[in-house]
Amino acid sequence: MADFITSLKKGVNAAKEAEFNKLEIQSVIKELNLQLARELEGKLKIELKTYYVNNCIQDTTTIANNKKRETYDAVVAINPLVSGCFEKQLSRWKMDVNGYPCLINFNSRELISDNKNTLEKNFQQLLSDAEIGEKINSLIEQPPQCNIQRDLKSNVKNITVESA
Repeated sequence: MADFITSLKKGVNAAKEAEFNKLEIQSVIKELNLQLARELEGKLKIELKTYYVNNCIQDTTTIANNKKRETYDAVVAINPLVSGCFEKQLSRWKMDVNGYPCLINFNSRELISDNKNTLEKNFQQLLSDAEIGEKINSLIEQPPQCNIQRDLKSNVKNITVESA
């Protein structure tokens, strides 16, 4: 007779390990953002985002056939201090259903992380790349023009003109 209970226990343990791994990955990104916020006065934040693959022909066919659109995940940088700030995609990101391995893919480089330590090192490699540095620098040096415009608009509402 098949031992289904042993299989069930393996599945539950695998799910618990996957959840732990995903929380660990989130903790690495959280620590990265804490360090960036301290050093750059809140001008840079790293996020993981999902995007649709932009292919008009494929999108039309997918919609017509009622299929799910193709997506990809990316490591993204934003400047949260600039209202309406455009995000910069730094790399492609893939994460296994179990959390690890994770894949950071940029500039024809593929960095694989099997644990927290290698994930931290791979984020260090990503941030130290010259092309990635250019993208990040363009975000950090953005003037907060959107915030200024919003502030000017709000100040206009508060101006009172007294007639002579």
